[in-house]
Amino acid sequence: MSYQSRLSFDSLAILTGSTLFEATTAEAMLSLLVISPSPTQLILGTIALCFGLYYLCLPKPLPGIPYHRSVQYNPLGDLPALLKWTAKNGQDPFTWFAEQHTVLDSPVIQLFIKPFGRPSVFVADYWETEDILSRRGAEFDRSEFVKNLFWGPLRDSSAYMNTDAHFKIQRRLTTEVMSPTFLKEVALPRLHTSVVNLIELWREKAKLADGRAWEAEKDILRGVYDGIWVTVFGSDSAEVDAQLHGLSNVGTEPVATTEDTIEFPRIDDSTDYNVVLEVIHSLEHIIQSPLPKLHYWFLMTFTHLRKAYQHRRRVFEELYAPALATFDKPTNSKPQSALESVIIRNLEAAKKGQSVHDAAVRDELYMLMGAGLDTTATIMSWCVKYLSIHQDMQKTLRESIHQACGLQMPSASTILAANVPLLDAFIEELLRHMNVQPSQQREARTDTQILGYRIPKGTEVFPIPNGASIIQPAFHIDDKLRTTACLASKDRVQPWNEKDVAEFRPERWLKGENPQHAFERWRKGDGDNVRFDAQAGPNLAFGLGLRGCLGKRFAYMQMRLLVVLLLLNFEFQPVPERLADVKVRHKLMREPVHTYVVLKAV
Repeated sequence: MSYQSRLSFDSLAILTGSTLFEATTAEAMLSLLVISPSPTQLILGTIALCFGLYYLCLPKPLPGIPYHRSVQYNPLGDLPALLKWTAKNGQDPFTWFAEQHTVLDSPVIQLFIKPFGRPSVFVADYWETEDILSRRGAEFDRSEFVKNLFWGPLRDSSAYMNTDAHFKIQRRLTTEVMSPTFLKEVALPRLHTSVVNLIELWREKAKLADGRAWEAEKDILRGVYDGIWVTVFGSDSAEVDAQLHGLSNVGTEPVATTEDTIEFPRIDDSTDYNVVLEVIHSLEHIIQSPLPKLHYWFLMTFTHLRKAYQHRRRVFEELYAPALATFDKPTNSKPQSALESVIIRNLEAAKKGQSVHDAAVRDELYMLMGAGLDTTATIMSWCVKYLSIHQDMQKTLRESIHQACGLQMPSASTILAANVPLLDAFIEELLRHMNVQPSQQREARTDTQILGYRIPKGTEVFPIPNGASIIQPAFHIDDKLRTTACLASKDRVQPWNEKDVAEFRPERWLKGENPQHAFERWRKGDGDNVRFDAQAGPNLAFGLGLRGCLGKRFAYMQMRLLVVLLLLNFEFQPVPERLADVKVRHKLMREPVHTYVVLKAV
């Protein structure tokens, strides 16, 4: 065979990850077809070639790491089992991933979820995950899968970057936005106004519903959007107000009702709002695609997504130019939005030769906008569902909030300063139990190990935030398998009690002189010695390390405002049984399938 043919088979070996022996075998089989074959030789050669190609497509497990033996002769690997499970139980693959650790009885497993591709490694252990995300950045960095997700929509944001010097420079642009001063002086009053507007809308809907349930997800999304948009860009947004005014203008007749549900008239949202949602929805499609870049090109070519991006760019330019003109000269003005804060930081960075271009500023701000909107809205959707399910907890929480705040509509500063340990515990337990962010994928940048298992360079690693050690009993792991740094910090966070780790129990986050009775004493009014302990046990809701959620403080503050004001103004009554399930659908976040409320004004 010619040198060129020999080279092609050597390349085949490299591209497929197969050995040179396997490629040589394929060469030998193909040679049967190119030397004037007889019919018998042609048939045998074809069979041999098909068998060889079949063999090359089979899963190639990493040595020693547990996997399903049944997939070793299936080129599609674990994908058929995953698709079958999601079709039956809803689109939540990370619940299935978590279950496989139990099936294979190991904190580290490998699954073949990409046809003809390399295996992905999954880790279900909080302490090892903390070590990987917080202290082993040189070994594990942003995965190509996640980078490809942001390649189209947010290509100039830090979400697309590896964790290098340029990433740190760009991330520093938004650090001031998450400072206590900015959050308290700029974000807090605006978030408070947006929640008050949502309460007014729900008061009107509660009157019209007259004890019937209605779908609340879109209302929550609009309310969160109003608060985040004005905080990020400084431009007023009135999506909730538009719904309230539209509701009164079209009359009191709903579109449709049943014995226990009501559907309100559909009122058009603004173009700005729809564009933000369209970009988020495009990410939801791309994340499920095996070829994300090609999928993005398809969406940009054959859907309205291109117009959405053009509108987004135009809106940014209209807001960016006057803000830049204000702060590009000496001024005593303080930033009144994240946009203005980032511009100030970027102008200061320019003096050191570390500024970023306008597209990077745009994408960084839209990343804050989109991530904050999707995360907080999803958390609050679970919040209203859990409040309606756990009536006793709702009552006790309302009483403790009323005792601390005292008013039906307390000020933003009063809510922020209120000492309500049970409120903090409720929010933290909600985050732990539902863990809306599925995972923080990493990719091995060098040959390394996880709990004694060899992990080759290029392997994708998926920490599991909703499995063992988080909402299932932790695996018992020999400390000799952990790194020295992991062992040094391991005792800071103790494992959950195996007997109730799967239950929704906010009181697990309360501590006192006698932790076992902290919640009971709180309910009796003796709460002086009860405190909230954020390190009570494992939780990965916002990730860890440099790539952890930048808007964590912002999200906590917005959730606190929402929970306090909603509970002081409404009773969340039980919804019809068919709508009270906790089924999950997987988009960018782990969202509830049904988000219905039955409200009674307090």
